[in-house]
Amino acid sequence: MRTDWISLNQRERSDFTVLTAFLSGRLASVGTIHWALAIKRDETVKRIAVLALLDSPQGRKLGEPWRSAWRLIEEAWDNLAPGHSADTQSYGIGQRVRSGDRSGSLIAAIVDCVAPRLKVSGASRWSPSGNKVPKRPRTVAQVLSAQLDSGKLVDPHLTALNQIEDDAFLAALANALESALVRGLDTARRLGWDGEHKLYRLGQLHRVVFVPEAERKPGEHEPDAFHRGIAPCAKLLHFVVVSLVMV
Repeated sequence: MRTDWISLNQRERSDFTVLTAFLSGRLASVGTIHWALAIKRDETVKRIAVLALLDSPQGRKLGEPWRSAWRLIEEAWDNLAPGHSADTQSYGIGQRVRSGDRSGSLIAAIVDCVAPRLKVSGASRWSPSGNKVPKRPRTVAQVLSAQLDSGKLVDPHLTALNQIEDDAFLAALANALESALVRGLDTARRLGWDGEHKLYRLGQLHRVVFVPEAERKPGEHEPDAFHRGIAPCAKLLHFVVVSLVMV
């Protein structure tokens, strides 16, 4: 969620003024892009300064590929991954489920674990063809790398989701997971997926069904254990829909 400069205190406004002055005229620069990509989660003033310039007359005059690159960064900032580990999240969810929690905030926490998100990082100095990226980039791919990311795969049994028999809660959770999945697909389309080709934009997905440990060979991982993108959300959605049918 975007924070406006009006919400800043006096010291932060001073920093904001310095930052906007420094960034003025520097948005069309790979160095500035890389500086922005290194901004930490708690460095709110830096993000506000960048977004203020993007929305200013200077930002509106920005040409391509810079305009699209900065807007991808903005989108990634709007959908930051959770600041805590997936294991901690799963443990907390399991505790809440076992205690009888069936709240909307629990649904949000579950979706937060697996929702596909846009991830941006600095582009390689070398193109996939082996040629050095030009000093004057012409495509977004020459400025930054964008891909669909997500949290780790969630084991429904470890989070006690298999114990839920509340059909209203399961239906609400299925709706929320489907919404997150659709947003992920929309993001993938903006990155080049056309519904048929460039499936790597979605992240790998071997099986939509979650395979529990009891059904795997000793030492064998779940088929999508290390896949990021739509896999964690799609598999959990499938599990919840099946659970809803069985209630």
